[in-house]
Amino acid sequence: MKKAIFVILFFLFECVLFAQYQNLEELSTGVIETTSILTDSDKNVIGYSILYNKGLVNDSKEQEFEYVILDKKLHKVTNGTYQIPYTQKLVPRVQSVIFNNQQVYVVTRIIDQKYGISSGQLVTSIDLKSNQFKHFLYTYGTIYKHEEINFNELAKMDFRGNYGISDYVFIHAEKDQVYYVATQFNRINPEEIPLYYITFYDSDFNKKYEYYLDGEKRKNYYSFLGKSIKNHQTVIWQRKNTFKDGLKMGVDRLLTYDINTSELLSNIVYNSNLVNGQEYYDPNVEVFDQKMFVVGEIKMAPEQYVGKYQSKPSLGIKRTIYDEKGEVLVDNKVYYQDIFAELKFKNGRDSKGYKFLMTEHFNFNDHSFTILLAKEKGDGNFVATKTTDYILVNFDPKGNYTHHLVLEKSKEYFDSYLFSQENKEKNEVLFFYQEKLKEDGKKNYYLVVNKLKDGQLSQLKMPFKTESTSLRFSKAEYGSILITEYNQEDKEVSIRLEKLNL
Repeated sequence: MKKAIFVILFFLFECVLFAQYQNLEELSTGVIETTSILTDSDKNVIGYSILYNKGLVNDSKEQEFEYVILDKKLHKVTNGTYQIPYTQKLVPRVQSVIFNNQQVYVVTRIIDQKYGISSGQLVTSIDLKSNQFKHFLYTYGTIYKHEEINFNELAKMDFRGNYGISDYVFIHAEKDQVYYVATQFNRINPEEIPLYYITFYDSDFNKKYEYYLDGEKRKNYYSFLGKSIKNHQTVIWQRKNTFKDGLKMGVDRLLTYDINTSELLSNIVYNSNLVNGQEYYDPNVEVFDQKMFVVGEIKMAPEQYVGKYQSKPSLGIKRTIYDEKGEVLVDNKVYYQDIFAELKFKNGRDSKGYKFLMTEHFNFNDHSFTILLAKEKGDGNFVATKTTDYILVNFDPKGNYTHHLVLEKSKEYFDSYLFSQENKEKNEVLFFYQEKLKEDGKKNYYLVVNKLKDGQLSQLKMPFKTESTSLRFSKAEYGSILITEYNQEDKEVSIRLEKLNL
């Protein structure tokens, strides 16, 4: 089998081309609530936001927050304030900040302090030109407009009966509009029914499209997951299982809907008990270039049992490309035992008992792609999860294997992977993970930066922990990283942007 060699470079801070710095404490007199990355509709980093808690105002009836917007070079662009209702029983926790068309959107989860459960989510939209803002409150399917929100009444409501479900609201930005997306998770039995519904709203919280499981579908073992939202369309992975001595494979479909019209645009049978045999395909979906690109992990499904499929060993991958009508353009399977001979991979594990699970995949504009596998033991429940080496596997546009790279790494009892940055046009990607090494009797912590271009890898290592401070890393403009410095009290002190010399 083809195994490529990659270059390893070890560096300290002289490996960056330049650094730009911003002291967070100098930007506001408030207490830092959160820092967030701002992206455009194509997920390119365009700037950063910092939210500060300014405390109680208006006779302690409201809590004031200040937002500071920085451009992608950390230069301050604008700032302003907004207020949310306050009552002692309810605690706000900022979840996300989104920027789109000179508007900032903040999603804040409202926590019942006594029981530690969610009372709802406050969605705040801020017009940066006028500094005017408005709120919507979403609480278990009920929507309250700005003038209807009353936190004193909300604090009296008892949501303990909803302990088995969890609502989640996030914001999806397109070039010309945003969608508020509400989902409801099943916390009691997520294996059989992970979601109850997913609902799309416009920026005034008018419902545009909803996919939900009614009582009849739940009885018949339907379930679903959202797989993609792009170009005003959403891809739903609908699963129709059977139950006989466990959850058994039925028929799974990838359904594409137009969010604004509810029209079903394509209906793809992805798994079928009549075709799959003893295999089950777990799809990872990306839509671009008016096509659907799917990398499916091939899971072992003895007697077509598909319960707890996510943690099962993977046998290989199934590459499928569909056109906008759902017609198959590429369909190819590659099995790991055929390409990892030197690792003695057999029946889902290597010679040391590690299974190979997909951490991320990268699609490129020429339709070639790469997957990143992590070697893992344990189930995270009765046996602690242990991870070690990563493996990069490269494929051509037809889904044929070309070569792979083994990234040797120390054993960890946590997920060390951080994030990635893609440049599809140049067929390259940067991905980042952390590693703990014992050197000269001491534990040292490193950020490992990897650049994959045209199937070739180069790698850098950077120390990130000292006795007085620690560093945490976030996405930035392609080729850079955002570094947040924390003091011993785990408080954010500063951020800096560093251009990688890689």
